[in-house]
Amino acid sequence: MISISLAFMPIIQKEIQNLKYSLSSKGFEMNFINIIKNPNYILLPLVISCIKKTAEIEQSMISKGYSE
Repeated sequence: MISISLAFMPIIQKEIQNLKYSLSSKGFEMNFINIIKNPNYILLPLVISCIKKTAEIEQSMISKGYSE
């Protein structure tokens, strides 16, 4: 469980970087005030992406035979 959590940190960092690039290409300035005023622009896509990644990890673990 801990190793999966540690392995997930670079994935989250990469997702945040991709969000920064995509939002900056749309004209959204990434500063603290804009992030506080519009948290849905960052938090919602990040949460959705993390949920999708965990679902992929879950499916891969099930296919490898890990179970409760």
